Amino acid sequence: MYSLLIGNLIKKAMIKSVFKTMGYKNLKWISYNMVKSVSQDKRIKWLTDIEIKFSKLN
Repeated sequence: MYSLLIGNLIKKAMIKSVFKTMGYKNLKWISYNMVKSVSQDKRIKWLTDIEIKFSKLN
């Protein structure tokens, strides 16, 4: 119930307080949770997806 009302508290705290104070803007939270419980193929796909996302930024 708590997480439904407030959402991801760590995300909000990190983005709103830490990174905004440092001067970063237009942040997007990328969350890949439960890494230990997924297959190796899925982890490789996640890393490939992140690599593609960051290569588009340049």
